[in-house]
Amino acid sequence: MVSFLLIILGAQAFDKLDKVRGRGFAAAFAIPFAMLLYADLADDGDHYEQVLTVLIPLVCLAVMLILAWAYKKNIGKKAMCVVMAVFVCAEAYLNTAQSLYQMHDDIVFSTRESYRWDIPLTREVSEQIHGQDPGFYRMEKTFHRCVNDDIALRMYGMSHSSSTLNAKAIALLKSLGFAAREHYTRYDGATELTDDIFGVRYVFATDSKTVSYTQTVPVETDTAITVYKNSDDLGIAYLADGGIIDFDISEYSPFQAQNKLASMLAGKKGTAVFKAIDDVTFDSDNIRIGSTTDSHYSYRKKNTDDDAWVEYTVTASADGPVYMFLPTKYERETQLYVNDIYRGNYFLYENHGIEYLGTYRKGDSFRVKLKLLDDAVYYTNAWFYYIDSASMERFHSAMDELNSGTTLARTGGCTLELTVDAPRDCALFTTIPAEEGWTVQIDGEYVNWDTCLDESLICVPVSEGKHTIVLNFYPAGLSSGLILTGIGMMILAGMVIVCSMLRRRDEELLAERLEVSGTEDSPENGAE
Repeated sequence: MVSFLLIILGAQAFDKLDKVRGRGFAAAFAIPFAMLLYADLADDGDHYEQVLTVLIPLVCLAVMLILAWAYKKNIGKKAMCVVMAVFVCAEAYLNTAQSLYQMHDDIVFSTRESYRWDIPLTREVSEQIHGQDPGFYRMEKTFHRCVNDDIALRMYGMSHSSSTLNAKAIALLKSLGFAAREHYTRYDGATELTDDIFGVRYVFATDSKTVSYTQTVPVETDTAITVYKNSDDLGIAYLADGGIIDFDISEYSPFQAQNKLASMLAGKKGTAVFKAIDDVTFDSDNIRIGSTTDSHYSYRKKNTDDDAWVEYTVTASADGPVYMFLPTKYERETQLYVNDIYRGNYFLYENHGIEYLGTYRKGDSFRVKLKLLDDAVYYTNAWFYYIDSASMERFHSAMDELNSGTTLARTGGCTLELTVDAPRDCALFTTIPAEEGWTVQIDGEYVNWDTCLDESLICVPVSEGKHTIVLNFYPAGLSSGLILTGIGMMILAGMVIVCSMLRRRDEELLAERLEVSGTEDSPENGAE
């Protein structure tokens, strides 16, 4: 919009260039020069590149003023028009390219080749799943191209990047052990418990070592994708204990945060789905161990030219999946190996979250090694946890008791309808971020919805008995935006009509003057 207005203003100024005096040219240079100088000398001027921010704009401004002055002085007018048009287009192209490259350094644009190879083939698999299971649920994948692939794949997943920055939902997922940053989350750090809670029913994987599920779904594909099914997912929205309303998580450990969440959902305090593994031994190679002032251990290379390792030998406390998390404020990139098999990088950006290490039998031992890629790595403790199957079963039993009569269907693009049979006063817990625009109806009557988990998700009190609950989303501000857009279009239409009328009037006046002038100069009026 700003660029459009500047182009309009520039076109109008160029149309009246003959009336611009030398002072106008000087002011046109002096004002932007002062702004650029201020940007360079201001307190935050260190954030700008002087060449890109000051020097090049000044050169462009000077060239344009010289060309405009030459045009005003009738020095090759047509040639000056062509040169100015070429110069403006070149500047706009280079400015756009430079902006895109700077954005690429921050958010990374994917290549068309990666899109063509990944998205259509994976979309074929997701469409087959939708065909086999027409319900409304989440799907995810353990391989990644871009965090927003889930949208293109119609997976309704948890990986997402948005400039609207739903900070509370992102913070919630990060506190539960997911990989998350300022404006995006990624399906790294998931556990069987979070899959159940957030309604992830199917997981796509190209490597069986990245998932803990064993049940697979047959699909026809030319890719290496295998689809695993989670038969215990609770759905997008379901009944939970009433204590979940306004409940906040305040745990440093993502495993304890998940335990706390499971306890509140089931209404059974003290539920410990995750339990710590105590049988862990430490070893290292070319490492000097130290500490920091904020309770972090430092593992620094003794000889920076040689490889350095931190190693843990873990003995499983029970049958089932084992997970690891290394809490830190200072991320340094490392490579993770389990039994000498490379599992990917750990720490740094989207690679910091809960790590699934595999499923083991009680008494099995395995080695976890971190190879340092920097001179040092810092973290507080190495946490290894397993899922206690008995606690998990108690959690599922409690949730099944609450939701024996719960069904959910997507009845419209932005509408969900649930039927519930609450055995007692409880709450509808949703995995939907709390945003303005959501409305909730219970048995046809609108009700106010509450929030939970640090005001990040929607919750609704539900009384005992059978109910029909409808959740609908209508973007906040859309109506106002449509009204303002309509008003703006009417104003624009009015301006076009008025300008057309004024132009027609000016043409008629000019024609009358020419007619009068021609009459006065005619021989009948004594003109010689």
